[in-house]
Amino acid sequence: MYWTGKGGPRFIRPIRWIVALLGDEIVPFELAGVHSGAVTSGHRRLGARAIAVTTADYEQRLRENYVILKAEERRQKIHNELAQVRVKPDRTWSRPWFTSPSTPRPSWAASMRSFWRC
Repeated sequence: MYWTGKGGPRFIRPIRWIVALLGDEIVPFELAGVHSGAVTSGHRRLGARAIAVTTADYEQRLRENYVILKAEERRQKIHNELAQVRVKPDRTWSRPWFTSPSTPRPSWAASMRSFWRC
C-alpha cells in the first residue's frame, strides 16, 4: 500500500512511529511523513500508548508493556500456554470456563471460544 501517494514509500501497514537511536542520540529522519524519535508504543490494548525508550532499556520497557521482541521467545510462550489447555475427545475445552456458560471466565476466553468455534 502507498501511504503518501503513488510516488511515496510502500509498506504493508501504516507507519505510526519510528524509533531510531544511535547510543543516546536520536537519528533524525522522516519517512512517509513520520519523524524518527525515542518514543514507541506497547501492546495496543494492554500496554501504554507512549513509552520513552533508550538503547539500554528498549527491550525491558517493551516487555513491561506486553510486547515480546524475540520471535523464539514468543513462540515458546505460546507453546507453553497451549500445552496447559487440552481438548477433550468430544472437542470441548478442559478448562471449566470454556465449557460452562454460567462460570465466570477471563475476558479473553469468550473471544477465544468464538474464534476457535469449539
